[in-house]
Amino acid sequence: MKRKYVRIDKAIVNTRFNYCMKDAQLTIRVTSEQKQRWKEHADNNPQYDDRTELITDAVEEQIAEDSDDYNPQNDVRQVLASIEEVDEKITNIQQELEETRAEQATSVQLDASVSRLQSFLNRGDDNE
Repeated sequence: MKRKYVRIDKAIVNTRFNYCMKDAQLTIRVTSEQKQRWKEHADNNPQYDDRTELITDAVEEQIAEDSDDYNPQNDVRQVLASIEEVDEKITNIQQELEETRAEQATSVQLDASVSRLQSFLNRGDDNE
């Protein structure tokens, strides 16, 4: 199977996942299937601008995990923050849904009252 080259920029990193200046290039060999899978993943995930960013983030994350400074609690905190955001959004949606249902109920009640009033008025017209 013929292998293709993928070019990856090497970043000077000042903090984890925060790249300031790219001044070098790295070439690696991968299968065409890997290359395509990585491209599709980068294209389908908005947190990555391109395949280079996907690969660079993955490598930097692995280095951080392998280092003595790695603290899995940071990952847990990030997940919890994301869950809290989702929970807040769900709560807002539920409140909007309840308000919409209340408005619909009021509208149905108003329609019923109008119908009864029209029936009452129509009966009065029949008596005249």
